Amino acid sequence: MSRPRGLSLAAALLAGCASQAPAPGPGHPADPDPIPLRETAGVDWSDGLSLEELLAAVERHGRVIAALEDWEAARARRVEAGIYPHYPELSARGSQAFVGHRTMAGLSLHQRIELGGRVSKREAVADAGIARSGAEARDTLRLLRARGRHAYWASVIASRRLEVARRVAAVTAKDLEAALARYEARLASAIDMNLARVAAARAQAAVRTAEGSVAAARA
Repeated sequence: MSRPRGLSLAAALLAGCASQAPAPGPGHPADPDPIPLRETAGVDWSDGLSLEELLAAVERHGRVIAALEDWEAARARRVEAGIYPHYPELSARGSQAFVGHRTMAGLSLHQRIELGGRVSKREAVADAGIARSGAEARDTLRLLRARGRHAYWASVIASRRLEVARRVAAVTAKDLEAALARYEARLASAIDMNLARVAAARAQAAVRTAEGSVAAARA
């Protein structure tokens, strides 16, 4: 199965090939069967997405695709810069005068030649555009990958804290039940029962806080 074009271009950019890669043209034809770029939907870590899958999804993010399209446009301008803007002009002339059994006719070809290294200058400007757009695409991809890693591990840490908070809440709930039973059996004081209630309430509050952190990390 072919890789999405966005991933292939991203790999080329990360390898540092943005400014050296040959532009499509007569010597370097374009892909025979290009794959359209598609933007993916938002990532939901509750689906059990791995870090590798997340980073692969980041490479298909709309901002990355837009940056890669700008890079491809710069490569196309590089091809255009190396082409002469003026086509040859062919003209024919004839005469009504006859010399013996012959008639006079003329054919001329005109080609405007650019002097002063104009083509080279256009190519240099286009090369600079390729380097600039390639650097911007690499920076965009690196930034989104870094944000993706940060969001992933923030979600993992928040989920672990929620798991711990729920376990603590379960333990304090059992302690409260035991404290109530001892109090009713006159084996514990009201102070002990109230302390157990406070601990259970704090544990439940910690669970709600952890749930909010998980929701924020996955937003």
